[in-house]
Amino acid sequence: LELACRKLTEIAAEEMEMMISMNVSAVLLQSMSHHRRNARAMHMCCMSLWQIAGDRQARFQLNHFAAASVVVDVMKEHASNNAVLDFSMRALVLLSEESQAARQLILNAKAVAVVRHAMFKHGVEAGGRDIVEDLDVQEQACRLVEILVGGANDARQVVHQGALQMLYSVAGNKGASDGRVKQQACLSLYAIINLLPSQQSRDHSTEEGGEENVDGERATGQMLIMLSSAVKSHGKELGVLEACSRAILLHLVRTAIPDLRPLAWHDAFEAASNLVFAVATLLDRPRRDILWNTVATLLQTLALLASVPGATT
Repeated sequence: LELACRKLTEIAAEEMEMMISMNVSAVLLQSMSHHRRNARAMHMCCMSLWQIAGDRQARFQLNHFAAASVVVDVMKEHASNNAVLDFSMRALVLLSEESQAARQLILNAKAVAVVRHAMFKHGVEAGGRDIVEDLDVQEQACRLVEILVGGANDARQVVHQGALQMLYSVAGNKGASDGRVKQQACLSLYAIINLLPSQQSRDHSTEEGGEENVDGERATGQMLIMLSSAVKSHGKELGVLEACSRAILLHLVRTAIPDLRPLAWHDAFEAASNLVFAVATLLDRPRRDILWNTVATLLQTLALLASVPGATT
């Protein structure tokens, strides 16, 4: 099965019509169900399924709901295997885009909770310091969350499965993440927070499994610093800067406004220092390359932070 799927991935681009005529997708799903415990085979099977789901013609033949069910089971079985995790998430992203039923199945199966636990090498209590190094896994995890969020109910589901903690940790991780990953993390954060009422955004540390909630002030400040550090670290990457700037402003508005009470002055000061550095970096660019909307977003965020008692000192 592994060798057969490996060959399919090699010929898919030229022989997709033949694969459609032979209904390869149905055979593939059946084989995956029977050989789910074999990680190497599942890696290649998920890659093949991802190619089929991404083909304009082949995806019409694919049973998206059945495929999502199989892939979620595979992902749960091999969550510690980065190669399987990567391509299972790639497949789930495409299946979610094409089918509301598949998206709902993925949400109900708590796939995000599985991904979240897999993202931290030493458990979720690592606080983002030990995120898996595989950048493709990081990016696909963030992308999957964004695709799954189609409305407020979806946003609540992924939040209860720990999506926000994962996204904040990826965005603020100083070790293993790069610009494209941080950009996707911030895009996903924006999509979720934008759909949640302020109180639920504030309670983002509530997760599955009965873990204790983090104190509101500490959590809000930590998340703020994580996002601002991403803005500072990638101030020369305009796409990253734009996505992270929008996410940090929305985070601040939804979690700390109107009273700013859940925010300690020293956290506000550290975040503001990071943002000032980013503004200076951005304004140092040639005038034609400056994203003035992003400058405005950063200045608006700094104005809000300046209203935190003690932060301006």
